[in-house]
Order: sequence, then C-alpha cells, then structure tokens
Amino acid sequence: MKTLSRAVLLAAAVSLGLAGCSAPEKVEPARPVSNLEVRAESDATAEVQRHADDIAGIIETTLDKPQVRPIPCRPEAGKTTELGYSVQGVYQLGLERVSDPAGTLEAIKVFWKELDYQVPIDKTVGSRRTMRALTPDGYTVDLETNFPKALRVTVYSACFSRPAPGPSRSN
Repeated sequence: MKTLSRAVLLAAAVSLGLAGCSAPEKVEPARPVSNLEVRAESDATAEVQRHADDIAGIIETTLDKPQVRPIPCRPEAGKTTELGYSVQGVYQLGLERVSDPAGTLEAIKVFWKELDYQVPIDKTVGSRRTMRALTPDGYTVDLETNFPKALRVTVYSACFSRPAPGPSRSN
C-alpha cells in the first residue's frame, strides 16, 4: 500500500511540475469594445455611391466632383465614438439641362417615400431647396439646390466599426 501511495504522490508531483513548465499563453492586447455594426469601409463606400447613383439616375445626369472619404462618426443618435467611422460622399449634379428641376426634386421625394425613407427636412428659402432622407439602413442623403444651376448631394453612411485585422498572408 505504501508503494501505491508513493506512486500516486510521485505521479501527482510530476503532473504538477509539468503543468508549471508549460509555455505561457499568448495574451492578446485588449481591444476596445464597440457595439457598432462591423462593416468593411469598402462596403460602406459602395452603399454611399449607390445612394448617390440613385439620385443621378432619376435626374439622368452624371455625378460631378465626387469626394468620398471616411470621417469620424457624427454625433447623431448617440453614435459618437472614437472607434467608429462613417463614409461621406459629396457630389455635384448639373441642373442646366433639366427641364423641370422642381419637378425632378419632387420625383426624388416620391422615390424616397416608395423606399420607406423618412424625409424629415424639405424646405425652400428663396431659390434654395434643402431635402434630407433617412434610409432604413441608417444612411442619410442630403440634397441642396440653388436653382437653376446645380444640386449638391451629400450621403453619409451609418456609423460602423471596422473589422478586426486578419492574419497577414505571405505568398
């Protein structure tokens, strides 16, 4: 019985000794936690472009002077965070060849309502008309015109968190 007890104690000691000698776990640095939807910047940029292309399609003209870039999250709806980003697209559309600019803006508004966009802003001051649409997926589309020359389209994506960097591949 003594031999069996010694064997059990020896086995336990060896087991504990080996456990203490194992390689330490690799500890990843703590990443800030965000409750924002994760989306690649290229996907958000494509959606911003799609919303602008919709407007250009209704007007049947091209988007001029595009400026599309990531920006910090806007402070709307409690989305201010240093971890998130939004994509902003600013475009110019010429209205010189549009026979009825006011009617065209009404057509855009009808298009938005058919897509269940909210239109919280639609105001005209002098020759300047401003409209804003909020899409169900969190994008904001602002239109501002100074009849009869041009229409400025600004599209903001929702606030997203970038995907965690993946392992690098070497070829």
